Amino acid sequence: MTDVVIFGGTTASRDLAEFCSRTWTSALVVTEVDQGLPDLRGVTYQAVRFDDSFLTGLLTDQKPCLIVDANDRHGTTSQNLADLCTKLGLPYHRVDPSGHNPTMIPDSTSVTTEDAEQLIVRAVLGV
Repeated sequence: MTDVVIFGGTTASRDLAEFCSRTWTSALVVTEVDQGLPDLRGVTYQAVRFDDSFLTGLLTDQKPCLIVDANDRHGTTSQNLADLCTKLGLPYHRVDPSGHNPTMIPDSTSVTTEDAEQLIVRAVLGV
């Protein structure tokens, strides 16, 4: 089981992975290409294609308490992740460092990287 699954390949996803490592939070960072990310305690990486059937299996197996979408592909990819998380009953938050929601995904929450850090703490502690 992984506490947090972070979708990314962006500066925000790397920052959140480093935050998870510093706070002893297990995290899986999912990217579409292998980016040679740093070796961090408690953080694993997986380069996969953002395919719905694979992601459904991944999220079902990992049983994370929080999904953080920090990928740089706005629109369809984020909408598909939001829909999948709703279907699986998993909390989903889209990271937008500026605090705006460029994807305009209905019923999703766009947060800053700093807000996402607080959501990670709350989710792991169950508060």
